[in-house]
Amino acid sequence: MKKLQKILYTLPKLSWKYSKLTLFAYLIFLFLLILNFKSIKIIFTVSDMINSNYETYESLKTLEDQFHTKNSLLITYANKDGLKKYELCELDLFLQDLSRNEQELGSIASPTRIRATHISNKEIGFKLMFPIYDCDLNRNQQIITPNSPWKGINYSASGQDISFEIQVPAKTEDNIYGTFNFELIDHLKKSFDKFLVDKNLKGKFYWSGNGFFQYFMKLGMDKQTALNILSIVLMLLFFLITFGSLKGGLLLCILLIPTYTLLYALFSIFKFPVDLLTQSLFIILMLSACEDFFFLSYLSKKNNSILENLKRIIVPSFFTSITTVIGFTSLGISKIDTISQYGIMTAIGAIIEWFVIFTFLPAFIKEVPYFNNWATKQLFPK
Repeated sequence: MKKLQKILYTLPKLSWKYSKLTLFAYLIFLFLLILNFKSIKIIFTVSDMINSNYETYESLKTLEDQFHTKNSLLITYANKDGLKKYELCELDLFLQDLSRNEQELGSIASPTRIRATHISNKEIGFKLMFPIYDCDLNRNQQIITPNSPWKGINYSASGQDISFEIQVPAKTEDNIYGTFNFELIDHLKKSFDKFLVDKNLKGKFYWSGNGFFQYFMKLGMDKQTALNILSIVLMLLFFLITFGSLKGGLLLCILLIPTYTLLYALFSIFKFPVDLLTQSLFIILMLSACEDFFFLSYLSKKNNSILENLKRIIVPSFFTSITTVIGFTSLGISKIDTISQYGIMTAIGAIIEWFVIFTFLPAFIKEVPYFNNWATKQLFPK
């Protein structure tokens, strides 16, 4: 135990003694990682999240390939008072206009367009099985009757809703989010909402399908990014309220820069994708860094010696980080890739965060003495 303490105590001392060399080594290491940095893939589709060795994976791929369900939208129009014929008429006309005007759209499968072959002596015709009447006629006539043969086929048995499917083709240009066309789905949602208002329909649209799942995954990632930014603001306010100065919060932000740069460079090197789970690493590691840095800031109010303060917390902080690493590393044995990668990268992030606190911080404080009294109430000392 004493040998371990001696080794741990040596780290901040060496960093302080060779401060310029330490900072230069960090800069060179970060620079080399950035040179080999390739774009990180962000995944949000079901097929990308499921392991390829799963028994059901091939069935899922077959379903996507043969029925084109990967980017499909299943949209249901529902009216709790029962579907009216004029509603179905307006909806059918709207879908036809959508098909003609939106060149980016794929096929639209609607039960209102089902046709049956009609053969006579002179011709073959394809009549609509579900004829649409003039939208201005029979406005309040129910679409369902007790003996209707279409109950549970073209519309629900209750006669309150009807569903149709839209295919969203992949974008021709690939980017960090792949080829999924989020902008088109956003445009479609606005078009459908406008349709309800323009036609004064009492029903409501419900969206589902793989395409809409991916759309909400992207929205979730955008909100997670906003939450990450908000967490930085809250952290700055925390240090301002607790210690009466923003210097501590600013210093912690500086420490997080090499931490996250190293971590996401490793994402690129290991070719690990980022998903909604691993995107939460930002907040997890920030809270982990806040724990050590908070105690260090408290000690700094009483003793201005950075080395003495680091010496007091380095051993308990080491064992705290070790237990964190062991806990998250255990997730690495999971057969689900997203959970396994999350555990591995969180464990690596905890190691990086610990090393940055106890090696980068003392060197930075020595070379930038402005932050030496970061726990004081003066942001700009006289």
